[in-house]
Amino acid sequence: ATTIWKSNGPVINPPEHLIGLAYLNLGNNSKALDALKKAENYTPNSARLLSSIAQTYYNMGQMEESKSYLNRVIDLFPSHREVILGLTRIYMLEGAYSEAYNTIVKYPNWQNDPEILNIANSLEEELGK
Repeated sequence: ATTIWKSNGPVINPPEHLIGLAYLNLGNNSKALDALKKAENYTPNSARLLSSIAQTYYNMGQMEESKSYLNRVIDLFPSHREVILGLTRIYMLEGAYSEAYNTIVKYPNWQNDPEILNIANSLEEELGK
């Protein structure tokens, strides 16, 4: 069997993760982050949890922390399309086009994905490649 979910903890989401998502949906980023960081102790390699933490940091304007968590997801799951797109968009918003390009082309077979190819081509134009 192929392992598609890497976790050092329980297979199910810990309650703190669900509580954190509830706070995140309510717009209470501070309480969301507290709960999500507690959940990280139980499932430190959960793409869903790490992405939620990244989203919370993004909402709080803490881009470096957000990028750090998105990179952790990519390290664990190199073909996680939505996370690669999210990190690329953050770099683009920051005007860090080289980092954006280097991130988007990490996606396996990126040339065969029309949306990713379009973004990569736009970045190449921006970079003068």
